[in-house]
Amino acid sequence: MKTRTHTLQLIFAVTALAILSLVTSGAVQPSASRHTVLLIGDSMMKAMAPTLEQKFATDGWDVKSFAAIGTGLARLDLYDWIAKATTVASSEKADVAVIMMGANDNQPMRTGNGIVRQDATDWQKEYTSRVTNFVETLLKNGVKHVVWVELPAMRDNKLNADVQGINIAAREAVVRCRQVWFETRVILSRTSDGAYSAYVIQPNGMPLRIRAEDGVHLNSKGAEWLADKLVPAVRRVFDRITR
Repeated sequence: MKTRTHTLQLIFAVTALAILSLVTSGAVQPSASRHTVLLIGDSMMKAMAPTLEQKFATDGWDVKSFAAIGTGLARLDLYDWIAKATTVASSEKADVAVIMMGANDNQPMRTGNGIVRQDATDWQKEYTSRVTNFVETLLKNGVKHVVWVELPAMRDNKLNADVQGINIAAREAVVRCRQVWFETRVILSRTSDGAYSAYVIQPNGMPLRIRAEDGVHLNSKGAEWLADKLVPAVRRVFDRITR
């Protein structure tokens, strides 16, 4: 029994020395080298966050989620995302912020010159300005890169048209800020034009329901489907930029 105990102690000691050798030689990276990703948005991101958190964590990233249901950039008087961006970016100093929001923003916006209706020509200009301000606030306060996730097609025709306008305005801002726009409409559709689809076809030929019953959000399978494309894309973007 004493010989067996000594043998086990020797094995543990050798293993500990081997691990220490790997760490000091650089074969095992210390935890300080881990990257941080922020997940930011409204209920669209809220539905995605659990899956994204798991997949980024599996890749070795530290993940922080900041999603607020019923919010957006149209009503900053109800929830000030610009102030939130300042606080979060300053405290986290993240490598990447992944943003998905806008589904609540098909409404008038209050500006210094009054109310801008969504059907007015100045609405997209104002929304582009707000997205630009939001992205620049993140970048100025410590976030290194931003990936903005396009809103998918919606089942309701009116909402779908509104969301397309929101995407156009947001994309202009993201490109202007020299950040990354991640397209989702084709990924989340059975058609090449990105039309609304409750189901997609898997590689095995079987249908997979990806949308929630409300025709707006992704269900858990849809979140998984999109995350399988989004997480590797974020990793490739980060690797390319930091190479």
